[in-house]
Amino acid sequence: MAAFGYSFPWVVVDRVSNQLAADRNDGALLDPTTRQPVPTFDQLGVQGPLRTGPYGVLRNFTADLQYGIARFGETETLVISDRGLNALDEADQALAQATAARAAVDAIAATATTVRYVGQDPDGRIWVSSTPVLDGGLMVIDDDGRVAALFPL
Repeated sequence: MAAFGYSFPWVVVDRVSNQLAADRNDGALLDPTTRQPVPTFDQLGVQGPLRTGPYGVLRNFTADLQYGIARFGETETLVISDRGLNALDEADQALAQATAARAAVDAIAATATTVRYVGQDPDGRIWVSSTPVLDGGLMVIDDDGRVAALFPL
């Protein structure tokens, strides 16, 4: 089944007669980039043309495009899938979640202490110190996970 549902009541007006395109069953969904027809499916999953109801409103359908151009004869109108219309709500929710996550990280960072020097005891335990290694050494962790001190030449 197609990935995107279209249930928003898109109204189609016939350009030639300037009337609602009522009870039409000859519509096609065009890819907005290539302008090529894309298969559309009704609510039962049956492939077929786009249709309008008695008031010129596009009947529900699904397709593999998030948005496209509905064409009935010479009339074309932009249509956006339900998921595309909901994108603003989803973006607002993501922004709220990101803002909350940023506040949590800032709160944690405010209480954190900087670890400047680490070392490893002969028995393998790692230690942390705020005192520099003698003679200007720099503590590093090797690719294999071992802690080592590097000294300037």
